[in-house]
Amino acid sequence: MVAMLDPNEDLKTFVNVAPEDNLLRWFNFHLKRRGHPRKVKNFSSDIKDAENYLVLLHSIAPTVVPRDAHANPDPKERAHLVCKYAAQLDCLKFVTPEDILAGNDKLNLAFTAYLFNKYPGLEVLNNDDAQKKALEEAELLMRQKLEEEARQQKLRWEQEERERHEAWLKQEQEKKAKWEAEELARKQRWAQEEENLRGALTSEQAEWRAKLKREEEERAARHFKEEQERHRREEERRQAEAKAEELRLQEEARRRQWEAEMKRKEHMLQEQELKMKEAAAREEEERRRRFEEEQRRLEEEAQRRLEEELRKREEEEARRKEEELERQRKWEAEKHLMAEQQRLQWEAEMQQLKNQEEQRRLAEQQEEERIKAWQQYYAEQQAKAQQDELARQQAWAEYYRKQQEQASLLATASSTTTTTTTTTAYGATPGVYITKLNITVVRGRRLVRKDRLTHSDPYVALVHNGMRQKSSVCKNTQDPVWNQDFEFRGLMEHDEIVLTVLDREHLKKDKFMGEIRLNKTNFVQGAESWFPVKGRSYKRDKVHGELYLKFYVQK
Repeated sequence: MVAMLDPNEDLKTFVNVAPEDNLLRWFNFHLKRRGHPRKVKNFSSDIKDAENYLVLLHSIAPTVVPRDAHANPDPKERAHLVCKYAAQLDCLKFVTPEDILAGNDKLNLAFTAYLFNKYPGLEVLNNDDAQKKALEEAELLMRQKLEEEARQQKLRWEQEERERHEAWLKQEQEKKAKWEAEELARKQRWAQEEENLRGALTSEQAEWRAKLKREEEERAARHFKEEQERHRREEERRQAEAKAEELRLQEEARRRQWEAEMKRKEHMLQEQELKMKEAAAREEEERRRRFEEEQRRLEEEAQRRLEEELRKREEEEARRKEEELERQRKWEAEKHLMAEQQRLQWEAEMQQLKNQEEQRRLAEQQEEERIKAWQQYYAEQQAKAQQDELARQQAWAEYYRKQQEQASLLATASSTTTTTTTTTAYGATPGVYITKLNITVVRGRRLVRKDRLTHSDPYVALVHNGMRQKSSVCKNTQDPVWNQDFEFRGLMEHDEIVLTVLDREHLKKDKFMGEIRLNKTNFVQGAESWFPVKGRSYKRDKVHGELYLKFYVQK
């Protein structure tokens, strides 16, 4: 990133720039390096025609993307070319041709960031001391920025913890106030129910007294009528006796004749009267007894109902007290549980902070190791570039010598001039062993099985000079068929192409199934053959199987 600094720009200011602005600066840096006149100011309208994308892909991967790829006049075809070359670079993520043409700024931003992470294509400073000083300064600024972000995050967490505790206290107070209001309303409701019960009991007793009084009056009325009837019968008897006496006086003679009969009739009347009195006495006694039993039954019924109501009230009161005690115990248990949860959450957050601090420290160590590895890799790449440059110069000298010899031979043989004037392929470059190489990965057989329960999902990844291309995935098979072509340009004499067979995994890293390393001895025009897959030199991999490959070579 130091390579993109402006001449008068401070490194501290550059570090604090937003990531989106740095990506725009990186995009325009590659456009300017390729001499492209346009400039990108946003991730929507400026790149939705896909022209700038093709220039950027050619700048970071010139061996895969042709120089004139952006010259296509159709924006749709340009968008499809962007996705095609990105897939060959194993960078096709987040976007589709429709997203590019629609100018989706968020997806385009994510796609550009992914390209930047995999193929930054940035040059480093030539001065080692200046590079080391710039890297140390950038590392110090990034560390200060990370510490400040961690401190701000810690302050935010403490503020959130205080707000959460205050909200919990407020919720507890509201719950307690609500519980007290419910308790007061419950007591008022019970008092009202007790008052209603007392009123209902009093009114019911009054109704029973009125009913008893009515029945007493009815019994008194019946007794009065019976007394009147008895007096009437006595009056009739007296009248009969007077009539009989008068008849006796009038007919004394006849009375003597009928005396016995009259005595008998009188005796019968007396017996009848006695029986009537005894019956009336018995009926009166029976009525009095029934009245007393009814009165006693009503009193017992009222007493029993009163006792039943009192017992229900006592049971209700006991049940209410038990519910109150149970509610109190639940409230205490919930309070204790919430306090324990708060404590556990606080401990978890503190543990998370410690883990994040440990991860940050490990990330810093990994970043330092990555920087050291990158510096070592850069030194090796420089040495290799110097060797390649020397080989190109030697090849150019040899090529120039051969051209001169051919020119002298052509001067002596003018008849064959037209057929021998072009001795190299169009576009050949001095020092390049193979201008264009096409490899067709046809199929595989008897590949190693990496999954226990199912077959593997193999695919092939081809790597040349850090540029990676990959085939499609064949599902659930150990004998896959791909029939896919892969193109490589500008191969040197000592270049090597590595074909790695991998088993696609969804939730973890893809599994290694073997590799094939190809060099110039394998690049024969029209050749096709089975190549056995081998394990890695630094591991004891259990692999077996073969790949069938075809070659088309243009030198």
